[in-house]
Amino acid sequence: MTGHRPSYLRRVTNIARGNSMNVVIAMPRTCFEHPVAIQLLESANTKAIHCDQHVNESKASNFAGALRREFQCRAFYKEALNKSKREMSIDLIVISTYDDAAVISGLWPLHFGDTPWLGIVMKQKFHFSAVGAIGPPVSTQQSIKQKLFIRLLHKLDPHALILTIDESLKNHIATAHPALNSRIAYIPDPVDERRPITKPGLREELEIPKEAFVILAYGSLRVKKGVPQLLEALHQLPNTVHALLVGTQAPEIKACVNSVQHKPLHDARRVHQINRYIDVSEDPNFFTPANAVWLAYENYYAMSAVMVQAAQYERCTIATQTGLVGYLSTKYQTGLVVDNRDQKALHDAVITLMNEKFSPQQQHYEQFARDFSLKAFENALLNSIDRVRATSL
Repeated sequence: MTGHRPSYLRRVTNIARGNSMNVVIAMPRTCFEHPVAIQLLESANTKAIHCDQHVNESKASNFAGALRREFQCRAFYKEALNKSKREMSIDLIVISTYDDAAVISGLWPLHFGDTPWLGIVMKQKFHFSAVGAIGPPVSTQQSIKQKLFIRLLHKLDPHALILTIDESLKNHIATAHPALNSRIAYIPDPVDERRPITKPGLREELEIPKEAFVILAYGSLRVKKGVPQLLEALHQLPNTVHALLVGTQAPEIKACVNSVQHKPLHDARRVHQINRYIDVSEDPNFFTPANAVWLAYENYYAMSAVMVQAAQYERCTIATQTGLVGYLSTKYQTGLVVDNRDQKALHDAVITLMNEKFSPQQQHYEQFARDFSLKAFENALLNSIDRVRATSL
């Protein structure tokens, strides 16, 4: 269970329980080994449903493989509901990563009988050029995905609602397809409330010099998170610039970080690593000692909670120009937007921040954090629940 899944499972479950709802968590068996799932199931009003439907965990290498995985996800959803209904009455379904089956649902609409449901999408990008954001290159595959997403909205059950964490997608549908506006709603991709620091001496513990300028790469560290580009840039930057890599490293990232190519950085003690799952309670321990946050992601078009966390802790970012990261960094003016393929641009961005020649205004940080707060997410989720339940009465 990686990416948004653990945090969304925790948030949706806690909000539901906080509003006097009982929760059934239906997932593949192995997902219940995750620390978030273990913690949530300690509550008496939360029940686990173990599902056996196989779903490929690795990313498909082609469109056919992606469709095959979506078929598996559809089968998993059906199994999850059927098993849950054997245990108790189900009044609402929330699918927190509906992108897993969004394409195939455009071909064969998903139905859960009379049970109202919400599906959260995070990865749609066909609309970017229409809203002034930089999307992926135009392709037949993107065109197909666009047509199928629109068809999904057309075929959606009246007691179902698609929630998007991208407000520009909601606005695009309202403008380009006004008849479908009621089928989709916006829900912000939230961050938890800022917490007190529990390890004020972390810099000293990690042997980071007081004079060091620390760039934080945070979260699930995969190739798309731009870690190779960060390390490559580090070789060309002053020795006072350090990288702090915090979060679970994918195997290819671990191999890159510890490769012979980057041995000089390790010898100079300019790379500091905490390679494990990071609980939300630990966030302030890592954002506080950072001088800047790395968002110069590679071929990345989705939302990044790390971007909002950076605003929450008032840390400037070095951000990719593409997708929602570039779009929102520009909108809120909380970071330097660069082409992450341009090593000189990355170098110059770090030097600019080191020399304090770019400093976001505090009100921009505050507005960004407020717009993507947990309270804003809760309000949107509860309003959506009320909407779909009202249509099923």
